[in-house]
Amino acid sequence: MSYPHRIRLRGPWVCQPLEADSMERTLPQDREVAMPGCLRQFGLPGFSGEVLFRRNFGYPGRIDSWERVWLTCDDIAGKSDICLNDKMLGKAQTGRFAHDVTDILKPHNKLEVFLRAESDSDGLPGEVAMEVRALVYLENLHVKRDPEGAIQVKGSVVGSWPELLEIYAILDRRNVHYQTTLASTSGQSFAFTIPADQAQGSHLRIELVNRSQVWYVFELDFSSDAATPIPGEPEA
Repeated sequence: MSYPHRIRLRGPWVCQPLEADSMERTLPQDREVAMPGCLRQFGLPGFSGEVLFRRNFGYPGRIDSWERVWLTCDDIAGKSDICLNDKMLGKAQTGRFAHDVTDILKPHNKLEVFLRAESDSDGLPGEVAMEVRALVYLENLHVKRDPEGAIQVKGSVVGSWPELLEIYAILDRRNVHYQTTLASTSGQSFAFTIPADQAQGSHLRIELVNRSQVWYVFELDFSSDAATPIPGEPEA
């Protein structure tokens, strides 16, 4: 399998209003919801205050020695305290979130997100997922095509591994770049340019490879300007 492998945590979640900023005497009732979404989409128009989102899920299959499991959220609107199995992962989190939870996971798991919402547009509008990664992965990837048509790529290789790793760039099934790299826990930066005469194509795939095993995959479709990881995203 190539990485990252995502298991989407779409539903069912329980949405429990805990405290309203308004003078409401009776809080709205708890409700089952499916992520991603905001309070307005969950039937709470005009609500602001504190809300608890909670979801139970099982252990994500067999985890090998070179794998780690991360809890990720692509976007948090509002400020959230995030707990897994009663362990605090982050306080006042907003925007993107990722945390290594390999050593916290149990056969049965309880995820709680305490959201302080300033308006009914707050919530978890980004995908929430368990993400199985190899010990080393790519982070802070930025890809753009410059006015001359060349493709600029930069990012970092994060993790701990004693040997050289390989980075491939494949454009419409053509290998257009190759380099070796080391990893570091703080992130080993890399950058390269695919010249304009080699950059004709729409589908870019960047692979981080350890020997014959793909440890991370990133894809970008220039026709839609949307980046998505290759592996399928089953729901848990």
